[in-house]
Amino acid sequence: QPATQPTSQPAAPAPAPAAATTPPTTAAPQVRVGELVTPGPGVVPPRVTRQPPLAYPPIARRMKKEATVTVSVLVDENGRAAEVKQVGAQAGLGMDEAAVDYARKCTYAPATKNGVKVKMWFDLRVAFTLGGG
Repeated sequence: QPATQPTSQPAAPAPAPAAATTPPTTAAPQVRVGELVTPGPGVVPPRVTRQPPLAYPPIARRMKKEATVTVSVLVDENGRAAEVKQVGAQAGLGMDEAAVDYARKCTYAPATKNGVKVKMWFDLRVAFTLGGG
C-alpha cells in the first residue's frame, strides 16, 4: 500500500483584532440644534443684529448719571434672548433694569458650532451716556 504523502497546510491565520475596538477619532462630536455650548473650537458666538432705542431712566438722566451695565444674555438657536441677567457692579437709578430690558428687546444672530445653530451665553455691555451740549 502506498504511503500517503503529508501535505503542508498553511497555519491558521491569527485572529483579527475585534472590530469593536476602533481607534479614537479626532472628528468633532455631533452637535444638535439648540444645544447649549461654551466658547471653544468651531464655535462662533452670537452677535447683536438689531438694537432697539435705549430707554435712559429719567432719574438717572436728571442726576446726570452715566454708566456701563454688563448683562449676560442666553441667546437661543432662533436668535432670541431666552434669559437675561445683570452681572457685575450695579449702576443703580434704574439703569440695571433698563439694560436688562434693552437686552431682551435686541435681536441676535445665534451662535453656531460647526455650522449648527446653538444656544450660548454672552456678555453685552450697555452704555448709558448723556449727549454733550
